[in-house]
Amino acid sequence: MNREAAGVLLALWGLSAGAQPLTLRARPDKRQTLAGESILIQIDQAVSSDLDMETVERNRNRTRIAIVPLANPSARRVFTGGDYAQLHGVEGIVQLGDAFRAPAGRKWTTELNLLDYTRPLAPGRYRIEISYRYGNQEKDTVRTNPVEIEVLAVHVESAAFRRFGFNSGEVLRGLWSATGPDGSRHWLYQESASNDPGVVSYAVDVGADLGAAAHLAQLNDIPAMQFTNYAVWTAGPRVCWLAVNREGRSGNPACADTGLAGGAALADPALQERQGGFRAVATGKTADGKSMASVVSVTADGKAVHRMIAIPEWPVSACVGWMGDGESPMLFYAAQGYIALVDLATNAVKRLGAASGEVQLAVDQWMGNGRYWAFAVGSNSLEARSWSLDGRPATGAEDLRTGALRGHPAVTTFGPESPDFALQFDHVLVTRVGARAVADSIPLALSGTPAGIFSIEGGTTGLIVTRVGDGAR
Repeated sequence: MNREAAGVLLALWGLSAGAQPLTLRARPDKRQTLAGESILIQIDQAVSSDLDMETVERNRNRTRIAIVPLANPSARRVFTGGDYAQLHGVEGIVQLGDAFRAPAGRKWTTELNLLDYTRPLAPGRYRIEISYRYGNQEKDTVRTNPVEIEVLAVHVESAAFRRFGFNSGEVLRGLWSATGPDGSRHWLYQESASNDPGVVSYAVDVGADLGAAAHLAQLNDIPAMQFTNYAVWTAGPRVCWLAVNREGRSGNPACADTGLAGGAALADPALQERQGGFRAVATGKTADGKSMASVVSVTADGKAVHRMIAIPEWPVSACVGWMGDGESPMLFYAAQGYIALVDLATNAVKRLGAASGEVQLAVDQWMGNGRYWAFAVGSNSLEARSWSLDGRPATGAEDLRTGALRGHPAVTTFGPESPDFALQFDHVLVTRVGARAVADSIPLALSGTPAGIFSIEGGTTGLIVTRVGDGAR
């Protein structure tokens, strides 16, 4: 064999020896996403020989994800499974993802969610680079093609969040609406950690226009057991809904008559049935001027019926306590000068006390247990009272000196059995934890559309609204 032929053989051997058994190709689901929305990367994978692997999209230390802001490449950050564990509070030696043996010739695609590794990205353009180490040495590393994405600034218009799971403490889910740079309006469905909404599991555009006061229905079940949640709102005399999930939505918005005249108001929350469908209560007046509550029942296949119940007068504010299996809803409402509770199964009315000025109502419940809250807002004070779901006093009237309060407050409570609460007004946050009541100013950058408060630890309060884009969220 001459020297030239030997050189060719050596070159071919080196090429074969250096060939990687795994190839990866990345492609973003969307080139542009809204600030706060999930950023999903599809990873196409193929193996040329049998290979022991771990899931590329999630593992302890084999995958590296580099996020490079194009406006400032030196701010490049690299994330691994360690960042996932720290962000989501995974402690100890726990398997992240799955291990498996991929047979030669197999091709498949998996999805990587950047929110698994980082809090939502600020608006801007980014380059994403992903690598995976299939062996024990750095030379056993393959890389995807780089992909570029753009995160668009948004202005948040509304937000409504609700805790789900045992005693309302497992996860936080919510709906928020935002306007993009082109003026289009979007509704997003989001799941976050119950004690830190900045740790987002997913936030997806539902691709439909919901009502301005859309809320998620209460769910008395394990959240993971229900793929779908219901967004519920009113439009004129109708109750409307949309089934939403982590992929967006199932079907299209639908509506049902309540039997009320125009201007029906939803008493929050609706109650999602375990087998699908939901129940909701709307209040308003009939065409002949009678004050009524309408209990609307919607089955999983969208069939709706309603039942009308007379109430003393049209509430200024109202919410619903779902007793037992939900067959006996209790309407907790404020009217002119008083607060009352109506058993919508028997029509029995129980006056709970007087009410003056602006009164904000709330209910915190789980599996038929919980409490109603009434907050009466004065010029320089706030009076708080609470009752059990059947109307027994839970806490007496408590007068908090706050200074001037402006705006319609967003109310957050901290579990069906907790006496603590927090209210966000325009630039003022009022909290009560145990015997400690505080009225603090909110930094202007964090004020805006009230969305509620998620946790209070050691006297520090975090807001669901955090700065994203040019609006508050």
